[in-house]
Amino acid sequence: MRKVFVSLCMASTLIGLSSCASTQNAANLSSISGEWNIIEVNGTAVVPAPGQEFPYIGFDTKTGNVFGNSGCNRMMGSFNVNAKPGTI
Repeated sequence: MRKVFVSLCMASTLIGLSSCASTQNAANLSSISGEWNIIEVNGTAVVPAPGQEFPYIGFDTKTGNVFGNSGCNRMMGSFNVNAKPGTI
């Protein structure tokens, strides 16, 4: 059982790291500015509850601020506008 668990952990780690490897299709900084509705997560459609709007994430590339809302949870923070392409 332990070997199966370790194998699953290693496979998950490799898949996760390989998804971070490519920056060929990375968005440039000016193209992410503004608010973005979250309509899908890991291939599953996001369906807001009745009377609620889609969750969103927003980027202010002039100030380096990031913000968002998922209905009852809010987030605020900052990001490095000088980070290498493909990273936040």
